[in-house]
Amino acid sequence: MRSVSLAAQQALERARRGGACEVCHCTERRACPGGCAWDETMLLKGRLVCTRCIEFPPASVGHLVTR
Repeated sequence: MRSVSLAAQQALERARRGGACEVCHCTERRACPGGCAWDETMLLKGRLVCTRCIEFPPASVGHLVTR
C-alpha cells in the first residue's frame, strides 16, 4: 500500500465534504462538462485542482495551476 501525505489526506477529505476545484470550482457532484477528476499530482501537494483545469487551464488563472 502506498503512503499518502497528510496534505493529500486532508485534500481528499475536503473533496469528500464537498470541496471544490481551486480553479473552476467544480465538485465531486458537479463535474466539468465532459467530466473530470482530481489531479493526483496536485492532491499529493494538498491542493484540489481537477484534471480539466490542468489540461486546459482558463486563461485568466492558468498561471496559478503549476505542478
